[in-house]
Amino acid sequence: MTRYKITAEMIIEIHDLLGPDLEIQGIRDKGTLDYLVERINKERDVFKRAAWALYLADQHPFWDGQKRTAFYLADMILRADGSTYMKSKIRSYRC
Repeated sequence: MTRYKITAEMIIEIHDLLGPDLEIQGIRDKGTLDYLVERINKERDVFKRAAWALYLADQHPFWDGQKRTAFYLADMILRADGSTYMKSKIRSYRC
């Protein structure tokens, strides 16, 4: 599939569309966002690209809403390649 370049502006737009009800709007750390964009675009493997997108949730470039932005971005990267992640059945055990 065709790989497209992710931009910081694209991620900011996704964040703004997903989180109009967030308590605090805006970017907390533009440098972190730029670093993650660079890492995503360096990867050739689609699953590694999606993994870097999910890492956005851990690095907190925004004041709020990084998890929903990270999951949406990862899903977008996978779907553009014709892939997706699926929810699996997980057994829980009581100790």
